[in-house]
Amino acid sequence: MIDVNYSGLIVGLGDLVADLVVEIPSLPIHPGNLHVARKIYLEPGGTANFLILASRLGASTAALGALGNDVWGREVASVLEDLGIDISMVETKGNTTVAIVLVDNIGNHAFIGKFGEGPQLKWNERYQETLAKAGAIFSSG
Repeated sequence: MIDVNYSGLIVGLGDLVADLVVEIPSLPIHPGNLHVARKIYLEPGGTANFLILASRLGASTAALGALGNDVWGREVASVLEDLGIDISMVETKGNTTVAIVLVDNIGNHAFIGKFGEGPQLKWNERYQETLAKAGAIFSSG
């Protein structure tokens, strides 16, 4: 649980995802049938969800990882920046991990996704310094 008076830096490691959420009446879906969506929208997923929550509770937050240099990655980065999350340690090369999230009327979820591809991050001194001064580190999985 995050103390809303917590003043240390929280760093989220990796797993920055773009979720394309599709709200449908029911799961499962069936081949050959038309499934009309109530709503379709893009939002940050994965570790970004944790960072957004921590930021909204007033914590200082930073992401360390990768997003693609594509429409998905730019949108996720924009949302994180707008919320005051430091994304200066997020590499933007390759493409973004995207999950299509099917959600039915009672909250059941099904996921369809594609992992992003890009160059492997090279550990650097700035990452080490940031993690050393972090009060908390979040890593999914």
